This record gives sequence, structure tokens and C-alpha cells, in this order.
Amino acid sequence: MDNTARKRIRAAIVAAAMELFEHRGYDGKTVADIVETADIGTRTFFNYFTSKAEVVFPDADLRVRAAVDAIALGSRETPPRTCCCAP
Repeated sequence: MDNTARKRIRAAIVAAAMELFEHRGYDGKTVADIVETADIGTRTFFNYFTSKAEVVFPDADLRVRAAVDAIALGSRETPPRTCCCAP
């Protein structure tokens, strides 16, 4: 599977989860609900995310790494919020 297809599937999972959480709350929804809404299999979900919590904060590890790197560089030119926060 090419990178574009993987990005599309990942985005579809996030969109399905956000729709469910927005309309029905986070606690009342399960991974099974997300995969049903996204029309994917459970294994496909877990190929992209380790839990439903990770869907809420996709790429959080990349954002944290970017913030740590920016702080380590000590650059006043590029504050951490500009390099690691989604627009």
C-alpha cells in the first residue's frame, strides 16, 4: 500500500472517531464503534493506532519530539509552539 493510501485510511479513522466522540462522547464509544463507522477491520485500526486515546491525539509523539528539539536548540527565532502545534 502506498503512502497516500495509508494517509487516507488514517485520516478516515480519525474523522470517524472524532465524529463519534463529538456526538456521543468519548467514554461511551469503543474501538469497535470506530471501526464500524470508518468501515474498516479491527486489525486495520490497530495497524494505525494503539488505542482510541491515540486517535484523539494523533501524532502526539511527533509534536512532543519537535517541541523538545526546539527547546534543546534554544532558538528564539522559532518558538516551540510554531514547530509542534497543529494550525
